[in-house]
This record gives sequence, C-alpha cells and structure tokens, in this order.
Amino acid sequence: MDKRFALALVAVLGGCGNPGALQSPVLPSAVERSNVGPSWMLLGAKSSDLVYASTFAGKVYVYSYPAAKLVGTLTVTGSPQGECVDKAGDIWVTDDIISGQQKILEYAHGGTSPIRTLTDGGGYFPEGCSVDPNTGDLAVVNVNTQCANAPGGDFVIFKRAKGTPKIYTDPGLKCYGFVGYDDHSNLFVVGTQPLGLFQFAELPKGKNTFTNFVLNGGIAGGVEWNGKYITFGDQGYNTIWQVKVTGSHASFVGETGLFGLPDPTYQYAFAFDPKGRPTRVIALDIGNGGTIAVWKYPAGGSPTKIYPGSYYPSGVALSPGRKSL
Repeated sequence: MDKRFALALVAVLGGCGNPGALQSPVLPSAVERSNVGPSWMLLGAKSSDLVYASTFAGKVYVYSYPAAKLVGTLTVTGSPQGECVDKAGDIWVTDDIISGQQKILEYAHGGTSPIRTLTDGGGYFPEGCSVDPNTGDLAVVNVNTQCANAPGGDFVIFKRAKGTPKIYTDPGLKCYGFVGYDDHSNLFVVGTQPLGLFQFAELPKGKNTFTNFVLNGGIAGGVEWNGKYITFGDQGYNTIWQVKVTGSHASFVGETGLFGLPDPTYQYAFAFDPKGRPTRVIALDIGNGGTIAVWKYPAGGSPTKIYPGSYYPSGVALSPGRKSL
C-alpha cells in the first residue's frame, strides 16, 4: 500500500477499522475495447462525458457519465493521486512515484497513453492539481507526509502547463493538501489542520503575496469552483462548503451535506458536472475500500448513483465530451 495513503487513513479514519479488500470493477469483453493492453478504452467512449477515478493501486478507472458504465482503464507506473481537467477536456493525473521523480501526466479525453509528461519540481509528493481556465496554467500541490511533526510542503505552477514550474511556499500554511482556481485566475490552497480549524490561502492573480484565512471547519479536502463561489470539501463533516472571499475576509455562504453511504464520506476529492452552474457532484468515500457516488448539488442528501467497484480511490475528475465543450 502507498505509504502516504496509509498515513492518510490513520489521520482521517481515526482507527475506524480495516479499509476493506481491493476489488476491481468488472471489465467489458475484449471485443468491446479499443485495445486490450494494460490501458484500454471502450470504442466510442470519446464522445461521452467521462469520470476518471485514480486509485493508489496504479490504475485510473474511466466511467461514462451519467450512466456510470466502466469504459476504460489507464495503467500508471507509480501511484496516481489527484486529477484535474483543462479547457480542452484533457485529464491531468499526478503520479506519486515513491522511488523516483514525481510526474504529472496528461491524457487526451478518451485516450489511453499520456500525450505529455511533466516533472514536478517540488520537494514533496504531488497530490491535488488544478488548471487555470483563462491561462491554462497548471498548479500542483505537494504534500509532506510528515507535516504533523515537521511542517512543510509546497506547490508548483507550470505556465501554460509546460516546461519547468515555479515553486511556491506559504509560511502561513502548516501543511498542504489541495489546490483550485476560480474563474478569475485566483488560486486557493488548503492545508490539513487539526479538526476544528479550516485553513487556506489565496494567491491572487498576478501576485506573489498570499492572503491567509482560517474558518471553523473540519479536515480540508478538495477545492473546486462552482460557477459562483470557491468550494472546499470537508473530510471531518462530510460536507462541501461554499465560501465567499472578499479581500482579506472569508465566510461560509452555503453547504452541501453528502450522506447515505454505509461509511462516512471523506472529501478527499470531488468534481462537478460540466453544465455551467453544477447540478450534480461526484465525490469519494475512502471508507471500506472506497466508493465513488453522485449527489444532487447543492441539495446533497443521499446519493443518486453509486459507481461500481471498491478500490481505494485517491482522485476524481469529470472530463466533458465534445457535446459538452
């Protein structure tokens, strides 16, 4: 098992028992696939909206959306972690290779082989990522697995998702967890903190100085823009918070509680549907081996669909097909 995942389970699950056996979804027959090698994609999958679910076991499972049918599997050498999608619908996957250089892989929508590989220049393990919808810049947050005892971490930004990145650190964050852009190219980075403190920083567009915020909350999870507000997953309270940020002030303006699964839903990562203001959210539950499910947004409540398979998920993203772009 990935060492960082084991640490995360201890920190997040708090000793809630065995996370469950690793199981893979049932695969379509070979004649339905575009190729039958280590990575494959169902014929015709490119025309659909696709949900990508990375796992700590070196696989990224690809599902049609909203049907939740398994349509592909990407095999990654290492441990795929966070995911994000750019304006073209390409999927980016951070690859936490413990014994070598950490990579960020780009796949075309519905593709089976990386079309670009970037080397993470940070000093820690890459986790969450986000693409600026205006500039195409790619931000990747790097997590220090020992930050509880020795604070640290950083994040990097690749200009137009190319070349050598610029490395950033914020003295106001003890630990680093997830990252996300809003629609004005402002970047938000959340830090993992003790239960009861929700700490995050903003790097405003074109600036090198951070604005730091602290709100009452739980354990910070994913970061996404919902079309109006920046939103944060809360692993402590099974909630997605809508947060309004004005200058140096931040406040909660809404919440979406995600319930209805046998185990608590820990918001390691989540993604909105691609139809403007989102009406659905896809999120991860890492308890009992892991589950991916869909909820109404912003209503929340019980899931409207549960995806097949149980497999230690670590990241999720939704890549729109041609009809949605």
